[in-house]
Amino acid sequence: FFYFHRHTEPMGDHGNIIVIQNEAEFRRRIKQATGLVVVDWSASWCGPCKRIFPAVVQYSREYPETVFLNVDVDANPDLAAEYDIRAMPTFLFFKNGSVYDKLQGADPNALGEKLEKHQVKSWGSGQRLGGTMEDTPPVSQPSPIQASPQPVSQLSNTGDGVGDVLLSSLLEMGFSFNHARKALQQTNNVGLEQAIDWISTHPETDDDSSDVPCEDVTNSDDVPMEDSEPPKPEESWEVREARIKEKLRAAKEARKKREEEADRQRELNRIKNATGATLTNRAIEEQKRKDDIAAAKKKRKEEREAKNAIRAKIQAAKEERMKKDGMITTLDSPSTTSKSSTKKESKTETKKEYTVCSLAIRCPNGKTIKHDFAPNDTLKTVYDYLRTEGGLTGDFIISTNYPRIAYTGDKLNITLEYADLVPRAALTVSYK
Repeated sequence: FFYFHRHTEPMGDHGNIIVIQNEAEFRRRIKQATGLVVVDWSASWCGPCKRIFPAVVQYSREYPETVFLNVDVDANPDLAAEYDIRAMPTFLFFKNGSVYDKLQGADPNALGEKLEKHQVKSWGSGQRLGGTMEDTPPVSQPSPIQASPQPVSQLSNTGDGVGDVLLSSLLEMGFSFNHARKALQQTNNVGLEQAIDWISTHPETDDDSSDVPCEDVTNSDDVPMEDSEPPKPEESWEVREARIKEKLRAAKEARKKREEEADRQRELNRIKNATGATLTNRAIEEQKRKDDIAAAKKKRKEEREAKNAIRAKIQAAKEERMKKDGMITTLDSPSTTSKSSTKKESKTETKKEYTVCSLAIRCPNGKTIKHDFAPNDTLKTVYDYLRTEGGLTGDFIISTNYPRIAYTGDKLNITLEYADLVPRAALTVSYK
């Protein structure tokens, strides 16, 4: 059977099928066609395309008034992308330059049903596509008075209101109520474009132009003929087509604006939700930061209290050691004889007299100078001794280790006994 490749000429019998060579030829064929155009999108490597091709050749002979085109998707990738061809074979049905219907898959019976369905549509003055004027039955003229058409509620094929939606769309485009309803009845509510196509090939009659169905009318004999308006001249096909296309364009533009507004509203809602989530996250992070700060403060407080406790224990141990060495004496706690007594008794403090104060002085160079001083010697005496005998120069400071007390200025004039350095103590020398 016939098949072709984009690099070779078609071989075998391909009936009335036109093999498209390039994009320009495709657009020219679509534009010049006055009737139905069937485009077979295929590929040289596609097995299903090869299986159905003989049936397509046969259909091209059975329907000579239909234009059959074959497009290789590999040779025309831009066209395939433009018409969103995602599977092969795909058949697109064109009318007046626009896609009218679509079929995917290698199903000869389904293709035949599609062709038969679109062949029976009326075009122009009512001539059947593929037939002759002699084969076309005479068009019956509508009677002046007709019964009320089917109610709108019955226009939905499935009872889900689809017919009502299509009817509303046609009314928004400016078509009369009866004419739009009849178009939906004749096309079985297939779609908006199908209804518009039917309207374009069936001019509106006087009965269609009435927006409200008549339940009862007066006998036509009672109406004076001289008072009736002359019939309006029928519009040409070109004028009707242009008017309908303009209405369809306006409807699509309105739908596009509604979709854009819906997209904009969704984006605003997304931003609003994202902003709310961001604020929530910030609040959570701020609360976490506060909790971390509070935990750090608590930890520092506990560490400070632990250090103070250690220092208190060290001080108590030092005092206990100095007490045992007879370096200090402590006062006993006052005792209470009774709850009603407010008089306090204190024990007499006995203080041991020392004649020598032994000091161990650590110098900045690591050397320790040990020397005995009199308890009534001042710290200035120690300072001068370090300069003359210890060999220290410059401006230095004498201080105790713990607790650290620096003796400078007037503090150098206090005695060693007053400074609680008797009978022995350790000092440190540091430079300013």
